[in-house]
Amino acid sequence: MSDKTLRIGQLAERTGVSVRTLRYYDQIDLLKPARSTTAGYRLYDQADILRLQQIRSLRQLGFSLQAIHHCLDQQQVSIMQVLQMHSRHMREQLRLLSQMCDRIDSVLAHAGDADSLSIDVFLDLIKATTMFEQHYTPEQLEQLSARKQQVGAERMAEVEQAWRDLINTVRHEQQQGTDPASPRMRELAARWQVLIDEFTGGDGKLQAAAASYNRDNPETAQQHGFDLDAELMAYVGRAMQAEK
Repeated sequence: MSDKTLRIGQLAERTGVSVRTLRYYDQIDLLKPARSTTAGYRLYDQADILRLQQIRSLRQLGFSLQAIHHCLDQQQVSIMQVLQMHSRHMREQLRLLSQMCDRIDSVLAHAGDADSLSIDVFLDLIKATTMFEQHYTPEQLEQLSARKQQVGAERMAEVEQAWRDLINTVRHEQQQGTDPASPRMRELAARWQVLIDEFTGGDGKLQAAAASYNRDNPETAQQHGFDLDAELMAYVGRAMQAEK
């Protein structure tokens, strides 16, 4: 790589990151240029540019600026690891977009014009497009995606199976009339919370959003093999309350 330096305006123009944002990064000590001219102009060198790449990639993965600061200063990830995480994240976004495109194309392929389509088709498409947004903020969606990448595909598969097994066990106790405050259900509630923490990274607001989404969209969970319904969620909620 070249060892040339760039002034803040040049760096903003080359990267698309605004001057205001670069100055803010400097202000919070997230990205302080190593050099400056005698006139006081900031000069960003190769190391600064690599750090900026890591900052922008981790930001898109849903990390807070504070978490990025800690991560980079403690040298917890390398530039190559960040790029790999970013690549996986973008491929996942492409996969989701491709699924939506396939769904729309399928509608187009089976209809001559909009007038020939049932209104239910459009209602389903609108729901598929917006259902996440009703419960998760854009930042939380990024956070979930980043969490999935951090955990890894193999562990995600293990956790999903653990969820299915636990849901079946809890449903059995519900059907048997087990008191939610019983030691058995309190134990299962504790295991439920452990899996929630692994899914959300322990973020309370994200947990609330996930619970709200699962409560209002039980059919989506069932499509992925999770037999959840409002009564079961309420039953587990009472057990969690007893566990506290």
